[in-house]
Amino acid sequence: MNYKRLFKLLALITLATALSFLLTFCPLHFLDGNRASQVTAQSFLLLERSELQTLDSYICSFDSGGTVYLDDASFILLKSVENRTPDIEEREILAAIASLKSMGAESFHSDENGYHIVIWTNLSDFGAGIVYSRDGSEETAKRQIQFLTKLTRLNENGFFYYESDYNKYRKEH
Repeated sequence: MNYKRLFKLLALITLATALSFLLTFCPLHFLDGNRASQVTAQSFLLLERSELQTLDSYICSFDSGGTVYLDDASFILLKSVENRTPDIEEREILAAIASLKSMGAESFHSDENGYHIVIWTNLSDFGAGIVYSRDGSEETAKRQIQFLTKLTRLNENGFFYYESDYNKYRKEH
């Protein structure tokens, strides 16, 4: 028996299994080396735009907007019971949240100016993601993000890639 060929075959099977696991269970930001980037944000937007719009429509059906932490879907159910039942069905909302969570999103905030989603974060001093300005302006987008250090327009109208870094912001201001 040729042990060298057997070893190569086992190594190939192990590599294929590991790659299959990564593609199945790891979010997009992990596959990108957990690095925030404009290119990855654009890819996220292309894949998840309808889910972002669904969640935005749902939150805007409440008077003051709101924030959804994507680890806790029960927040959505509580909001709909306490306030009013929106036009969007809860199963659509839960499906949108599950899709965004699977891509690594952390939280989603919506108000009258637009919305932003945190996709990358490290503890509390850095965050990055996508911000949408309803009027399409950069100034409106800037007002939505606290400790903004970078804002770059994406290919879609009104959408921007942002980075917020408390330590960098504090040094610059």
